[in-house]
Amino acid sequence: MKADYLALIRNKVSEQEKEWENTSLISIVSEQLDTIPGGSLDLQGEGMPLHVLTISKNLKSKICDSNLTESEKVLLINQLELLIEEHKVIKLSFFDFKDVLGTLAKGTIGDSNYRELGLFQDPELNSFTGESLKKRIRENRNLFETVKQSNEYNDREAQLQKIFLPSMAKKLTCEGWENFLFSEIIKEYTLYEEQFKTKKVEIQDITSLEELILWDRPQSDSENGKKKGNIIVFNSENTDEITVNIEFSFKGPIN
Repeated sequence: MKADYLALIRNKVSEQEKEWENTSLISIVSEQLDTIPGGSLDLQGEGMPLHVLTISKNLKSKICDSNLTESEKVLLINQLELLIEEHKVIKLSFFDFKDVLGTLAKGTIGDSNYRELGLFQDPELNSFTGESLKKRIRENRNLFETVKQSNEYNDREAQLQKIFLPSMAKKLTCEGWENFLFSEIIKEYTLYEEQFKTKKVEIQDITSLEELILWDRPQSDSENGKKKGNIIVFNSENTDEITVNIEFSFKGPIN
């Protein structure tokens, strides 16, 4: 349906004349149409039926009352919480809830649903409860996202070798990596952690031959952000060439 046609209907409804008297129009569109919102009430506005918080509240109630297993309920509610957190940063619409809605309508979390929810398949999920269940879901989601992001790099295998042994890292660069069971993923991740958990490289000191002011700052205060440093050089003298000396300390099996 063309945007101009929707605009025509909207105008007719707004005029309330002849056969359009006592009519109303609800438009649900999956893309931004600048000509439509004018003169209309946004059902996604705060307090309206399609607002993100309203949808989340209603969905959470339906999930709790559904026939899903307890672990599936916790997983879907966790997904809702992530969407709400994301909404604080970027504006979401009710279309962003399609995976939760689809799973709820199906009445179970199938193999393909795990991938859609950003998770590896986990047939063992029902054996966990309470905090251990939440931790299992959190670890699954974090590793899925890490593998997904690593595969977006040109040196994806090298990126994956930062958390997996070479044999597993190679497998996770192949098409269909999303189909691995989480039990396999967490097993391989644990093997890597046990072998290299003592490996550590730290910056001890940063100086410049020109005696400039240098700052060493983490990218953010999060655990991942602290692993990525930024070196800021205050070149007040506009020196063309600067020599920076960095002293490291090494711990564990550093190659």
